[in-house]
Amino acid sequence: MEEVFYKQLLCPKGVILPKKSIRSNKAKYLTLTWFVNRILNDFDSIRLIMAISIAIKTISATLRKKASAGMAILDFQNNSQNLTEIEISNEIFLQMIQDTGVVWQVGCATRLEPETFHEYTDAKFVVNFSAQEGSQETNCSTSSFAVYRKMEDPSVANHTLQAGNNIVFSGYAVYGSGTVVYLSLEENRVDGFLLDPAVSELVLIDENIKIPYSSPLYTINEAISFYYSQKILDWLEAKKNPSGQIRAKSRFTTSKVADVHRILKNGGIYCHPISKYMNVTNPHRLVYECQPLAHLITQAGGLATDGKNWLLDIIPPSLHCMTPFYVGSAYEIIFLLRYLNQDLLKNQGEINEDELLRQEELLKQGEQLEQKELSKQRARD
Repeated sequence: MEEVFYKQLLCPKGVILPKKSIRSNKAKYLTLTWFVNRILNDFDSIRLIMAISIAIKTISATLRKKASAGMAILDFQNNSQNLTEIEISNEIFLQMIQDTGVVWQVGCATRLEPETFHEYTDAKFVVNFSAQEGSQETNCSTSSFAVYRKMEDPSVANHTLQAGNNIVFSGYAVYGSGTVVYLSLEENRVDGFLLDPAVSELVLIDENIKIPYSSPLYTINEAISFYYSQKILDWLEAKKNPSGQIRAKSRFTTSKVADVHRILKNGGIYCHPISKYMNVTNPHRLVYECQPLAHLITQAGGLATDGKNWLLDIIPPSLHCMTPFYVGSAYEIIFLLRYLNQDLLKNQGEINEDELLRQEELLKQGEQLEQKELSKQRARD
């Protein structure tokens, strides 16, 4: 239903204006507050998501200004506890989440064990998060989080060690020249928001985004490819030398969230294979880094695996355990598993050939346009 807005005359004598102006849905300035209240019908869920959004806004402001007015703990130069940036960001997340009163337990990078809020006996949520993970190459920081329900078994002490299939909500934030937040708040749906610093509101920019079925883009640290298995090297060779006409494209920034964000937008595959340096260079922690990203990409139509199991089926053995990580477009993960573990494909179903052909045609058209632009550029030069 269209909304009607009546305009006031701009001068006493009157200016020729229509009596009413009709604004279409596309012109709406939709905020996260409005969006969450429309999508979710549970007050506790709304309270938690809004608290996380406030934490993200606070971290964004802190990273921009190096201090947030009125909160001494966020002053990087004068914090009495000598906290690092990552510790400060974690404290922001913890404080905001605890104040909701709806969270029973929290798992994060700066705590050896989960933190339980015993005062909230009726709390029904569990949150795992990485408040800040940065990359010098991209000059940006990121956050990721996943929300689960508290387990009903009273004998369970650690509720943070759940399979990714139990995730209720997931999301990530990328802090750079602008701050973007992508959330999965309901089944098979991912939405993107941009922080408008003028009004401190997250504004909807990508509604119900879907990851492309296939893409020539791949992300992997080829600097240590000497230590990868032969199966990975065979896949990499096939990826770089396809039978078709579409050439592969590679991007790698060492920031897993930023790289996965690009994969979500453009399609492709992100790979962190088993190697001698897997847990040394850019380690990937299953619980509060990989599970949230895997859940969000899966809800957008992609797939995620550790090479042996579907990543969301894995029950973590410990809070800080590390894992190989492959995530991205459905076809690209299937293509990888043909080299890595064909047994995992038995329950995945057949490849959507029509969608694959459609994506290849779009990519060919894109490459043709790119070649035309390059030709024009050379002609101008």
